[in-house]
Amino acid sequence: MTLRYLVISLTLFLFACKDETKTNNISQVNSEIAFKSFFDQAIIPEILQLDSLYNSEFEKWTEFISFSVILNDMSEDDKNHRIMISSLSNKLDNIEIDKIPDPFNTPPIIGRTKVLKTFVEKISLTSESEFSTEKYNDDIKKIIVSFNALVYQLNARVKEINF
Repeated sequence: MTLRYLVISLTLFLFACKDETKTNNISQVNSEIAFKSFFDQAIIPEILQLDSLYNSEFEKWTEFISFSVILNDMSEDDKNHRIMISSLSNKLDNIEIDKIPDPFNTPPIIGRTKVLKTFVEKISLTSESEFSTEKYNDDIKKIIVSFNALVYQLNARVKEINF
């Protein structure tokens, strides 16, 4: 009799854990949107935008604005991955960590800029034969996520300055 209760309890426990895992996966998929321009079948996070209320502040960092424009253009046109990634890499080469304009020269922004530069440099070294791999898709996601983290910090900084 005790063995029967033990088996039933373990079975219920296993099924309860299995349902919880499915629920978590569904909520993660809903928080992302399809980034159709790079890969028709991939799911890439939405690209955050700089707060347009503070354009005059953001214009102080023209190198970042140029990078942002190219990254946003990638969401519209992806004819040649190598050219797009090369353009991103060139724009990031123009961003020197020690020359970030004064309102944005803070440790969180500097750190996120370094992370973004690292991911773009990594993907710029990818061979064309790897463009359709899952690893390449993950690297693109990392660029978008690190860009979003930087944009979030920039938006927070201008709001902090202006209040």
